[in-house]
Amino acid sequence: MSQSIKPITKQVSLDAITAKGSELLEKNEFFKDLSEIMENDMFVAFFNKYFINATELKITVIYMKLYAECTNKWKELTGKELDKRITTFLMWRLMTDRNSNKFTIQTILNNLDNPKKTNIFDEFKSFIEMTGHTLKLKE
Repeated sequence: MSQSIKPITKQVSLDAITAKGSELLEKNEFFKDLSEIMENDMFVAFFNKYFINATELKITVIYMKLYAECTNKWKELTGKELDKRITTFLMWRLMTDRNSNKFTIQTILNNLDNPKKTNIFDEFKSFIEMTGHTLKLKE
């Protein structure tokens, strides 16, 4: 009993697919941004190195969010760019100090879940005021 198999999907020409892709890139900001960043060699190398599993992805996003928060808040407060060496130190200090590490991670995650409810800078300020914690170099 031989039956001919009918095509389930309609063949679409490569030109039609390319045209639809062009339309999406023009009209959809997410796809436009995604395609641009995924074609950036420096970002692709970073992505391939640090986005290796769900845990590493989450940690990397936490660091990226913390970096952005430090630089954005500094610029908002002073009108100047924050030196990346200072930003790096602040992140390192927050993330390697056992007193601030868990608080920092939870605050960033809370902000990612609900940005309007959790202001990272205000949370850090409260943490420092309540604990007397400092971010200076330890002697």
